Amino acid sequence: PRLAPARAASRHEHGHALLMRAALALAIVLAATASAAADVGAFKRAWGAAARQQGEAGRDAQLKALELLTAQPEPKGAELLLKLSLAGELDVAVRDGAEQALIRCLAEPAVTLWAGEAVAGKERKAERRVVLCRALGARLREDPRAGDLLLPVLEDKEPAVVSAALRGLAGLEKKPVVSALVGLLQRAEGRVAGDARRALEALTGQRQGSPAEWQSWWEGQRASFRFGATEQRAEPGERVRTQTRLRPPGRGGRTLYEEIDSSRVLFVVDVSHSMQIPCKDVEGQTRTRLEYVKQALIGALRDQLGPGDEFSILSFGSEVQLWRGKAKLAKAGGSSVKKAAAWVEGLRLAGDTNVYLALETAFKIPKIDTIYFLSDGNPSQGKTIITSEILAHVRRWNAGRGVRICTIGFLAGDPKAVGIVQDKKMAKDFLEALAKDNQGTARFFE
Repeated sequence: PRLAPARAASRHEHGHALLMRAALALAIVLAATASAAADVGAFKRAWGAAARQQGEAGRDAQLKALELLTAQPEPKGAELLLKLSLAGELDVAVRDGAEQALIRCLAEPAVTLWAGEAVAGKERKAERRVVLCRALGARLREDPRAGDLLLPVLEDKEPAVVSAALRGLAGLEKKPVVSALVGLLQRAEGRVAGDARRALEALTGQRQGSPAEWQSWWEGQRASFRFGATEQRAEPGERVRTQTRLRPPGRGGRTLYEEIDSSRVLFVVDVSHSMQIPCKDVEGQTRTRLEYVKQALIGALRDQLGPGDEFSILSFGSEVQLWRGKAKLAKAGGSSVKKAAAWVEGLRLAGDTNVYLALETAFKIPKIDTIYFLSDGNPSQGKTIITSEILAHVRRWNAGRGVRICTIGFLAGDPKAVGIVQDKKMAKDFLEALAKDNQGTARFFE
């Protein structure tokens, strides 16, 4: 029987990936890789010795021990690095080092083949598949063939794994990839649908509307399409955008939140004292930053969430507050949106800016796949206020989850009007880095 175009393309991509694995296996046999495997025993001894040291000395010793697994990479050593990449108790620098070492190990064909088999289903734990997809995506910069191993992952049942694969595939300029993404878009929902659309925009430079429009466009353009052709390109959605003319909150809160394509979303809202700064929109209406943000968020809750969506809200100043007091998402159906809107309306200014605690609490909530993080300032209180350290902790918390973080820097208004001094550049740099590290966009209002 004749296959539908999307299904036929999917069958073709799957066969292509199988051939890629076979080629890798042959390369392993034929290549002169008779060198000894990484000395895992030496690593374990060095790691044990490092554990007996304290502070920076112990951390540095652990980082040196990781190098033993990259000198002569092999699957057993790579599997140890994968485990360490998800070890929440590790120093954040060591965890980052383990993931970077895993990426370097993928230069060895035997390790690449092992990773491909793992993400295709041999590895049962979703969080491990997420990390491996991210590593293969990073490896694409050196070896585009690694991307072929990500194509079968588009059939994975775990949305977080599919999203991790899409992040890598968004940088692989091959027509079979576009075909696979167009096919995925026909059946995907929620966050995965949004990620597939963004990946297509990044690859093709095109903006189409519905999944059917994407399919129709690709069927008409596939034969003649050329990546990077200037006559075909339209700018995809920006990762960073600044607006200097503040529009009213607008229907659905779209001025701040644009289109929300997640069905499992957490809204994080800054209520620190700097949110008292007054700001004027283009229609001449003046509100405090907090009042503006509350109206926008209430609009997003009422107009953008469907009955099947799940959500929660977290506010933070010096401390954090969770709507309903529970680290759990709620269904948007019934009266929950009305109750949430009333809770948002009651938010009041509360202290300094404890960004670390806000993000730590956010990652204790299961099931979320997207965070909208809105703040107007720099970290000023908490376990750490050093932005590089906060970013490293988020990488650790998010290692196996793949949560997308979209940041909103609400910097409109004149801080001097209420005697507040703000470093807007530092705030923007941090929020931009937080979004970039976590597959999101950064939007600023000044």
